[in-house]
Amino acid sequence: MSNKPTHKAVTPIEQKSGKTYWHRVGSAWEGEKCTTIKLNSFPLGGEFCLFKITEKLEGEGEEAQDQVQPDTE
Repeated sequence: MSNKPTHKAVTPIEQKSGKTYWHRVGSAWEGEKCTTIKLNSFPLGGEFCLFKITEKLEGEGEEAQDQVQPDTE
């Protein structure tokens, strides 16, 4: 297992405006035989999603890294 995580674990939080905010709750490491998931906090709704970590865009701060938008393909 690499030291750097391969995925972000995020949980959806529905706001009153109807917009979804994605809050990071942990990380995951993809291995040959399994995927290891480490949660730093437990999502209240019990649901979380894994998104592959892509390279950080220039000028993108930590706050933006935690607000992940899902693919809509």
